[in-house]
Amino acid sequence: MGLSFVACSRVRSLSDLAFSEYFDFNRLAKLANSPVIQEKIVEERRLAVLGYEA
Repeated sequence: MGLSFVACSRVRSLSDLAFSEYFDFNRLAKLANSPVIQEKIVEERRLAVLGYEA
């Protein structure tokens, strides 16, 4: 599921997104609350305050 999250996070438009088979969206949605993702969000906000683009 981690690779699916990476792939989805790099899509710039929903019209560019397609899946060849079904996957459980709830499982993907749970990843947004994972500690690693939360740490990444905090770091991106910190960098934004410093003027860096993540």
